[in-house]
Amino acid sequence: GLIGYGDRLWFVNSVKFVDHNSADIYSYDPRRGTTRYEAHLFSQDAGDPVVMGRLLYWPFEDPRFSTGRGEYMVTDGRAWRWRILPAGQVFHVHAMAAVGTTLFAATSAWRTGLQRSDDGGATWRIVYEHPASGNGITRITVLTVHDGVLYAGLTAADDGPRLWRLDAGTLAPVPGWPDGLAVDALASYRGWLYGVSVTATGSRLWRTDGRTTTEPVGALDGARIRGLAAGPDALWAITATTAGGALWRSPDDLRWTVRQRFD
Repeated sequence: GLIGYGDRLWFVNSVKFVDHNSADIYSYDPRRGTTRYEAHLFSQDAGDPVVMGRLLYWPFEDPRFSTGRGEYMVTDGRAWRWRILPAGQVFHVHAMAAVGTTLFAATSAWRTGLQRSDDGGATWRIVYEHPASGNGITRITVLTVHDGVLYAGLTAADDGPRLWRLDAGTLAPVPGWPDGLAVDALASYRGWLYGVSVTATGSRLWRTDGRTTTEPVGALDGARIRGLAAGPDALWAITATTAGGALWRSPDDLRWTVRQRFD
């Protein structure tokens, strides 16, 4: 995860899928060009963090405890504290997000879930649990906020609706979003929520206004989009395969140009 907090950029350095149990958090000062070690996580990887108020929340998975309890770290930029989600069966906390003063955490297990806290993480409650997939576990791997509403990207082993939104206190599928295996990247840009729909044959960029219109975006078709981000004047995408990758920029989701190549 990459996140701005204070006057620094924070990120995790780790190696996915290797049982080394070492994910280290660093911060980078762009003015001075200096990097600082911040904290160690006994984890193969870490989830997407969030800033709420004056605190930075960082979800992760500790195999010593996570087969039953979700975990995250919280810091004020100096001291770190370890916290758990006391409810539900949790393997991994994949992402956290904030809507106003409400904190949300996305979990995975045999039944993936969404939990919320209205007191900064002091107490938690389950607001949604998704039925188990026919071929294994389900996960909510990405959360984002669009027009003040929380959206979640679901991953499962069989086809189904994979973009969900918080509606009347629980998660519900976004109307018109195509069935697939996953939605693993989301970004809100100029009135639209953009998401990557992953199917057994590839991935495609879609967008929705969250109310009445959901449609495919005729760009980057055939490319494996790994991440999305929105700035004040452009939408950004990362595409990558084993042959290499690229950073793309678009001011209007129609015209895309490559700004960086990754060998």
